[in-house]
Amino acid sequence: MKPYPSLPDLDAVPAGYFEGSVWIRELVAGDAIRFGVAEGGYLRFAVGERTFDSDPPLRLRRAVGHVRRSFDVDALRREASDATDLVFYGVATVRDGIEYDWERLPPVLGVDVWDGARERWLPNDAVGRAFEGLGLDAVDGFEKELPVRHFYPDRYEIPASAWYDGPAAGVVVRDSHGNRAGRRNPDVERTDGEPDRPTEPRELASVVVTHELVERLATDLGEGATFDALFEVTVEEAFRLAPAAVDGWDEAETRTFRGAVAERVREFA
Repeated sequence: MKPYPSLPDLDAVPAGYFEGSVWIRELVAGDAIRFGVAEGGYLRFAVGERTFDSDPPLRLRRAVGHVRRSFDVDALRREASDATDLVFYGVATVRDGIEYDWERLPPVLGVDVWDGARERWLPNDAVGRAFEGLGLDAVDGFEKELPVRHFYPDRYEIPASAWYDGPAAGVVVRDSHGNRAGRRNPDVERTDGEPDRPTEPRELASVVVTHELVERLATDLGEGATFDALFEVTVEEAFRLAPAAVDGWDEAETRTFRGAVAERVREFA
């Protein structure tokens, strides 16, 4: 799958870099992830140079599970002449320095779409519709179709985030031709790691898997959801909320954690 291009610094791009009109979107902190439909009709994911169909990193299991549960492959096949031509780019939102409103923030937010058949990026206004049509959310735009002649990067102030009570971590500016640049917000303070999260599996489960968390996830799944479905999404959400704590776990630690989570889901469900 085509890697996502590097993001130049907005303050370093030359005059005339952008053409036509620009969209300004929130830069949401998280891990870059991309995915698409493989020849066999299943979803394939990639992070950096690693491509995988199964067994994603622990911190990304919520994002991957969310895409698999939400992505409407049949809808894409109906709309695209060849679904394998499209690559979807997003940010996997994990707890990694900014305390977003995790009850509202989706596990994945769509960022861009590459059309391999036409060798071009989808237009700005088509990106959100593409993700919405597949059952996924896209990053909202702070500004849409802003003429380049009215955009002054040196005067632009980064707005408040849509996902917590604080300033956005940055912005991404993209024009109608796919040229893009970003600016990170120096005023956003990111915590260093997760000092409040124990790394011992059972202790971590007791801290992260609360009654409120299980109740929220059960509501998201809806009536009729099985215990297995609730259990799996709870495990994934716990990894998402404590990624630094689970980094480096071996299979035994992961199994112990799953057992502890199962106990708490049975208690709270």
